[in-house]
Amino acid sequence: MKLLWALEPFHQKEAHTNQFHHFLTKFTKDKDMVEASFIVTETETDLNTAFDVPLKERFTIYPLKLLKAFLQKSSVLIPKSKLHLVHYRTLSNAGAADRLLALAGKRKCDVVALYTRSSKGLKRWVLGSFAETIVHRSKLDLLIVSPEMKLPAEIKKVVVASDFTQASRKHLEKVISFCRERNSELVVLHVAQFIYNYPEEKEESIVAYRKSVDAYKRWIEMKCANRHVACEVKITAEFEKVSEFVNKEAEKRKADLIVLSAKTGKFTALMGGSVTRQVLRSAKIPVLVLK
Repeated sequence: MKLLWALEPFHQKEAHTNQFHHFLTKFTKDKDMVEASFIVTETETDLNTAFDVPLKERFTIYPLKLLKAFLQKSSVLIPKSKLHLVHYRTLSNAGAADRLLALAGKRKCDVVALYTRSSKGLKRWVLGSFAETIVHRSKLDLLIVSPEMKLPAEIKKVVVASDFTQASRKHLEKVISFCRERNSELVVLHVAQFIYNYPEEKEESIVAYRKSVDAYKRWIEMKCANRHVACEVKITAEFEKVSEFVNKEAEKRKADLIVLSAKTGKFTALMGGSVTRQVLRSAKIPVLVLK
């Protein structure tokens, strides 16, 4: 698994950058599979006011030197050949996001990792306009982290939200393999329709629905057993926000990673929109958005 890490050295703490890099090496299982990029826009004050640097170098050679120096101070070792500059002239978040994603594609990366931004005066963190833009535009998986998070040293437990549709099976198999490779426990969460709470109901469509949910649960348990992955499947049909359910269960189980799916379908359409944003805004651990 190859990963492109979007870095911005002006507003990130060295200690947390070191933690993030350590987490990424656990995520990829190979430090050589982590590459870093710096998105440079000509609106950045620190670059615009670098009057001692020739203008032709101010947004090219100079920021790359800054990135190298920042990583060195953060005690992060990434070879020069794996450091990249994305120079984008305008204020367009969509344009900058597309340039970053194009670089990730060119480097044949599987995942793009990036920070959200913190919101001053608030305990919870917010997604930020650039991160939110890239969530909607990316065709690659995204690993999203708040700069205020205390990152886990290992990925011991993974919580994944699933809509239990046929289309979601590929993503679940991917997560099961991910857990198998890291010897991680897996918790699968599903928000069922409220009729799931009424096993005594004999109406044909309700019985069929309950059977389909239970069959999907058994399929997950069988897949995990075959791959020797410790697994729990929790189904709820209570009236609560999906995002609150996911974050609550992740915190309750002391999970190290939340996984969301952003494909089509009733539940996943929500996961690709407001639910994803709400989970990201209140999560206390890294979130992997599968595409």
